[in-house]
Amino acid sequence: MALELTVVKRLNLGNRWLVVVSALGDGTTITAQSVGLQRIDTSWTQPVDEAAAPILISAPSGTSITFATTTAGDTNLFFLIGY
Repeated sequence: MALELTVVKRLNLGNRWLVVVSALGDGTTITAQSVGLQRIDTSWTQPVDEAAAPILISAPSGTSITFATTTAGDTNLFFLIGY
């Protein structure tokens, strides 16, 4: 199953945007362009299907982010700040 992204919300934070994305599937890489951004400054994710799962923070990487620890087949909310 490919990664399915759904933008849940976009909020303006001055000169940056917070984009909340629901992701389902086995992919772990999200590009800035796929969520309507040019660059991702920082991001974090919270699994929806695992109540006790920790919040994971990624290192900033520019035009894409990769989370190696997401569980294939589970839904995750990604919180992306960028422009």
